[in-house]
Amino acid sequence: MDNKLKRYNQKLLAIIGTLVLVGIGMIFLTGGYFLVDRVIRDTQRRNAQDNALTVDGQVETDGTTTKIRKQEISFAKPRLIDTLQSIYLIPVSQVNLENPEIIENEGFKKGSNAYGSRKYSYYRYSGSYNNIIIYNQKNNQKTPVFEVKVNINSFQNYIIQNKQYLFISGTTYDSNKDGKLKDSDLQSFFIYDIHEDKLETVEFEKMGLVDYYILYNTDEIILRFGKDKDENGEFDRYKEPIYMKKYSISENKTIDLINKELTNKLQKLIE
Repeated sequence: MDNKLKRYNQKLLAIIGTLVLVGIGMIFLTGGYFLVDRVIRDTQRRNAQDNALTVDGQVETDGTTTKIRKQEISFAKPRLIDTLQSIYLIPVSQVNLENPEIIENEGFKKGSNAYGSRKYSYYRYSGSYNNIIIYNQKNNQKTPVFEVKVNINSFQNYIIQNKQYLFISGTTYDSNKDGKLKDSDLQSFFIYDIHEDKLETVEFEKMGLVDYYILYNTDEIILRFGKDKDENGEFDRYKEPIYMKKYSISENKTIDLINKELTNKLQKLIE
């Protein structure tokens, strides 16, 4: 009887030991999966940042300033946004050149547009872009939205009161002084009237756009801006406050949604 009990205990211990080893193996495999996944995500994030728009493309040579091309534009796939008028969006991004090139400084001129339709498609883009081209296929006209260096973090087309607009989050200022324009810089809000070929900018000193919301059946937009209180050129949503603004497209005017009196009253409640 004692031998049977002994053999039973040995088998039981062997089974328990096997289960423990399998459990430990599963833990290591799961941990390894998440580690690899994190490494891949971090690598992708670094690559996206490495491909951010560079600020300074000039070098000093023999006492003269030479402009160096470190990046080259790259075009994304066109997207049809106005069916009847054959209007397309073409996002413009950039790639890093392995061998920078000496170039001559050139600009571009914008044309005029006149179009409109009720048959639209809507697209939202997020990433790192430096311009957006409005392509009118009927008359072969291509119109860049921006005439300055800008990093576009995201943009989307909207129809408001029968007019089509682009809402754009981006920056023209290297607020954190890292030599690049990217999403960690304080963002501005740009609104582009496709019909009028008109670009407006909404921005505030030491503040960066967080997100926006269109008020129902109006041309008013709620804009949330984060305050860079520590003045490091970046906004930390976990340590710095967000304020709300209201922008009217027709009036081209921005006001505080929550006035100072109410803001101060709410602040005192938590002190």
